[in-house]
Amino acid sequence: MLELKYILALENCMNPIYKHNKTPDRKNVGLTEHSGFRIILSVLIIITLIFIWTNSIQNGTESNAQSDRIVTRLKPIIDPKNKIDIDDLSFVIRKAAHFCEYFLLGAELCLFFYSLKIKEIFGSPFLVLMSAVIDETIQLYHERTSSVTDIILDFCGGLCGICIMIIIVILCTQFSEKRKLRVNSSKYPENN
Repeated sequence: MLELKYILALENCMNPIYKHNKTPDRKNVGLTEHSGFRIILSVLIIITLIFIWTNSIQNGTESNAQSDRIVTRLKPIIDPKNKIDIDDLSFVIRKAAHFCEYFLLGAELCLFFYSLKIKEIFGSPFLVLMSAVIDETIQLYHERTSSVTDIILDFCGGLCGICIMIIIVILCTQFSEKRKLRVNSSKYPENN
């Protein structure tokens, strides 16, 4: 059974309420509460979306040529004995790239929502899903096909990124609480 502190850490990503702290104690403000961190995270999210969507703007020929260049470089590393068909490897690498792009986006969005103290867990997955739908829609207008399975794959990548980020937040919260307990116990030892 989850301890209460883990449940509270999960609630930081799950509840749609803002936490307002009108007079924050600057000594106790964590990294995620600094506006500079939020700005950097916002820029990273924008860069990730631009990367994803500019890849979708390429026509089929450009996209295949780019994938072929990457596969040609990775094949000797992944398959030194040359047992995997290049087309099969290309398919796997393209799908892995989709997954990884959205894994990163999901992790960034989850951390961004957490930094704003928005406890809504559905915000990050919804934005990941909308980004994937937009991505596939862009492809329709650039001589490429759109695929529902790609949307599902992208969404799964985003969900994995979100889940990993939630686990990291829980572990960091646990570590921080243990550290605070050690510091407090050393400042105020019990008188026996």
